[in-house]
Amino acid sequence: MRRLILRPRALIGSTPFAVAALVAAMLAACRDEPAVSYTWDVYPILQQRCLPCHSPPDGHGFRMTGLDLESYEGLLRGSYYTRTLIPGDSRHSLLNMVAEGRAYPGARMHTTKKPMPPEEADILRRWVDQGAHQD
Repeated sequence: MRRLILRPRALIGSTPFAVAALVAAMLAACRDEPAVSYTWDVYPILQQRCLPCHSPPDGHGFRMTGLDLESYEGLLRGSYYTRTLIPGDSRHSLLNMVAEGRAYPGARMHTTKKPMPPEEADILRRWVDQGAHQD
């Protein structure tokens, strides 16, 4: 089991994002779930499944929503309309809702695309639940 060192004073004045990321990291450490890497696990999925549409300046998804998935920063920035993910909360993160087919019709992937395989959706779910860290 991993050992976590908490410094409560470091949380004073922290953003809700930072606190949520810390809680997600603590929960992941307690479950002893293998850490999901943005670079090695998540980005290759985004590159194959999402970047054809969500790359600036010409991607259709980018032009329609402003969502740039070419970088970690673009993913965190989200779209013109909403946040793309909530670190530590895959249930309410749009990234996961789209990947799992749970999104409202206006946010679903283009209808000609094949659904994301469950194994890939699970990688994205675990990464977000672990705090959506960039490694």
